[in-house]
Amino acid sequence: MSSSKFTAPLCAQVHEAEDGRVKLPEEAPQILSRVFFSLYTGDYNETVSESVPECFHILLQYHPVEKPTPDNEKWSGFIVESLKTDALVYKCADMLGVEALKNLAVERFLLQAPAAVSIDGFEEALRVMYESTASNDQMLRIPATRVCIQKYSLVANREETIKVILKHEPVVWDVATSLLEEFAAEKASLYAKYTKEKAKLEFQPNFFRDELEKVVDQMSDRDKAAAKRRIARHQAYAQALHR
Repeated sequence: MSSSKFTAPLCAQVHEAEDGRVKLPEEAPQILSRVFFSLYTGDYNETVSESVPECFHILLQYHPVEKPTPDNEKWSGFIVESLKTDALVYKCADMLGVEALKNLAVERFLLQAPAAVSIDGFEEALRVMYESTASNDQMLRIPATRVCIQKYSLVANREETIKVILKHEPVVWDVATSLLEEFAAEKASLYAKYTKEKAKLEFQPNFFRDELEKVVDQMSDRDKAAAKRRIARHQAYAQALHR
């Protein structure tokens, strides 16, 4: 990172890294410009304010903050860049100990991430997030990984995204996906039993009712309610056939 009268004091005062040096990415000037502005505006995406000293506009002149537009053909690209910015701002705020800024960056990253997991380039934003957080980070790293797990059906087919997760959180991902796959298999088995008993019910509605309800009782509350509604409809249908 090139030295300047703005970044030198920061680098001189922070020594968290093992080698005694602050390590910031290539995007550091842009990120630092956002951090400086946030100290005056309360928002690292807000760069128009009379309270911001004129000298800080020098940074913004070379590293402008882009704004999205709904008709932008690169909308998905903007989302990815926005996530990367959130992660880098979080890293910088963490080094500087600015808790309010950390919270804002986390909020924005986690707000956009669920809708971005299926976007091309999300893996790059995820990589930046992992490289910007400590392995035991609780505020951003773990919640972001949880988003990927919750969106497993979308992430499962994203090879590059999975590679990034396996590089940084292999144990968490392997355990979570194994449990999800076991749950899916168990759920499929229960529905297979349900379908089999439902077919019998259509011909002998009273005899198989208890057996079918045993299967239903093993389901989750939401699935159980839906299954019972189906049973009621099939019972009515079967009884109508036997009249």
